[in-house]
Amino acid sequence: MTRFLRQLFCPNDSNRRIFSGVLAAFLLAALFFSSAFVAAEADHDCSGHDCPICLEIQNCVANFQLLGS
Repeated sequence: MTRFLRQLFCPNDSNRRIFSGVLAAFLLAALFFSSAFVAAEADHDCSGHDCPICLEIQNCVANFQLLGS
């Protein structure tokens, strides 16, 4: 366990590349699924004030703006 933590926080070049690739893949997946959710629910039947779908769409848009996409 200690060795794993040491490699995680003090990685060499190959571990750093793998970690960066995995992190990039998760980020791309989050962007893809967020945009798919926004596209699928853009024309939903809104229940008015405090609509949970509208709140989630606002969260997705805020994430897009935060990531610069």
